[in-house]
Amino acid sequence: MTAADVPTPDMGAEAVQLLLERIAAPEAPPRHILHAPPISLRASTGPAPANRLHPPTTSG
Repeated sequence: MTAADVPTPDMGAEAVQLLLERIAAPEAPPRHILHAPPISLRASTGPAPANRLHPPTTSG
């Protein structure tokens, strides 16, 4: 499984900073910040069990 480690504390701090800048200078063009979070490569969880792929049917 692969996951992105989202830097939420950093993103929150930068959002507050951008908001304060916008309040101080509303006529200034908006700024955008792009985050490139690190990717965590993790072990695979393996295939789904066979009975999960095709659940048993009941007759009746």
